[in-house]
Amino acid sequence: MTTHEPQQPEPGSVPGQPGTPPAGYGEPGTQPPAGYGEAETQPPAGYGDPAMAPPAFGQPLAGDPIYPPAAGEPAYPSAAGDPAYPPVAGQQAFTPGYTEPVPGMPGAGPAAIGQPAAPGSVAGRSGMPAFDVANVNPLDWGIIAAGLIALIFSTFGYYTYKISLGGFSQSTSVSAWHGALAPIATLLALAASLLLAVELLSTVKLAFPVRLVVLAAFALASLLLLLALFVVPGNTGNADVLGIGIDKGHGIGYWISLLAVLAGTGLAAKRFVDTGGKLPARG
Repeated sequence: MTTHEPQQPEPGSVPGQPGTPPAGYGEPGTQPPAGYGEAETQPPAGYGDPAMAPPAFGQPLAGDPIYPPAAGEPAYPSAAGDPAYPPVAGQQAFTPGYTEPVPGMPGAGPAAIGQPAAPGSVAGRSGMPAFDVANVNPLDWGIIAAGLIALIFSTFGYYTYKISLGGFSQSTSVSAWHGALAPIATLLALAASLLLAVELLSTVKLAFPVRLVVLAAFALASLLLLLALFVVPGNTGNADVLGIGIDKGHGIGYWISLLAVLAGTGLAAKRFVDTGGKLPARG
């Protein structure tokens, strides 16, 4: 016959009440863990406070001291109300809203990035003299115009011909490009004018004496045009034997070109002397 021993109650349980929790659980006077069931915890002061809006990117907080910049760095502007220190000796104060130029880059010089260009400089090229029409001598404009006039009128009636036969006659003309001397003279005058324009209107300084070259080119062009006064292209052959009369001459294109080239030569000589050149001494 089997004998059943009565089950002993678990420690801390109340006899006769199965599943009684251990002592202390739910007992009166027992406090829950800290924060359990309490009101919502407030965030730290300043968190989400509109009055404590974060500063702009790269700006220190209001009230924080602004220390002087390190050697070689530009001074940075402080936040509103913060004390600002002067820039380090030898450094330029930083201007808000502009980028400090890098040494050696275009614009780093008298005119920094974001600043107006200094008088007498070309934007993007520091130290370069700016071109000013008012600074060009009027005589130089005359030299340039002389070469252009010679080119334009070389296309006009340069050489004229009058053909007579019996009681009838016919006149015609050709341009300077039908001869040999006039085209060379025209190209010399034009090249001299363009060379002087490059010297005056650009910042490039040529490695040879421009004034002397311009004067020499105009002088040679003048000599060739004077020779063209006596040399008119066109072979008449035995026209006289056949009773055909041919009279050769020069048209308006030749005379205007000759005057323009001679004037250019005189102006070039004047400007050559004015700029420090010396003409050969006359014995």
